[in-house]
Amino acid sequence: MKTVLSRISMTYVAYVFLLLGFAALGIFVYALAVGSSLAAIIGASLVVFFAASAIGFRAGARHVARTDESGNPIDGANIWVEPVRRAQIDRYLRSYRATPIDVDERAREEAPAELPMAA
Repeated sequence: MKTVLSRISMTYVAYVFLLLGFAALGIFVYALAVGSSLAAIIGASLVVFFAASAIGFRAGARHVARTDESGNPIDGANIWVEPVRRAQIDRYLRSYRATPIDVDERAREEAPAELPMAA
């Protein structure tokens, strides 16, 4: 059971708490409008849901910061994306950000063999 729960992203759990908080907000407003005695209990659950959502989003952001291998600062990063792996960074750098040395080596590899000179 613990392995199943550990695979669930904290960000998604926080999102569910946020949705529950908005549902509780609607029910709370209705309970206040009709003068229900349950309004205080619903209001307390509203606070709990929003607090759990905020805590969950912060925990998700910490997890992304801890597992990010790019070495770049991630202030304000998107907490919904998977962290960048070192292999992905290396592949990107080889493909799109080649150094001048890499370009020279690639040009030598792709150059046609020398043709004999015509007399």
